[in-house]
Amino acid sequence: MTTKTLSRRIRAPEDIRVGDYVVKSLTHYQLVPSCLEASVTGEAIEPIRLTGWSCAAGEPYKVLAVCLPFVVVRCCTYNVRESIDTRQHVLMKVTKAYAKAAMPEPEKKKKKKKGKGKKKS
Repeated sequence: MTTKTLSRRIRAPEDIRVGDYVVKSLTHYQLVPSCLEASVTGEAIEPIRLTGWSCAAGEPYKVLAVCLPFVVVRCCTYNVRESIDTRQHVLMKVTKAYAKAAMPEPEKKKKKKKGKGKKKS
């Protein structure tokens, strides 16, 4: 996938609409250093900012509601609702065909056989 194609699929938070299918691609993390030596010297402690792949990268979500910066989604794989903070996660739009293909096959219910009851002797 080229950078041009990738940039077209990444959605700005204000472009996300109800009914869209999205995946989390990147997650932004902020870590505070464990050593507090800087506070002893009087310097301000700056958080360390990291960006990495999301643990759920590639799992499709259906957008149920949008109230920026939060987006309520339903996971297509596990059928669980979740609220995503768009300041922390980068969302990419995917096609409906991809989302449907990623869904697990519904389990078929076994039909109960109607057998003749046992006759008591």
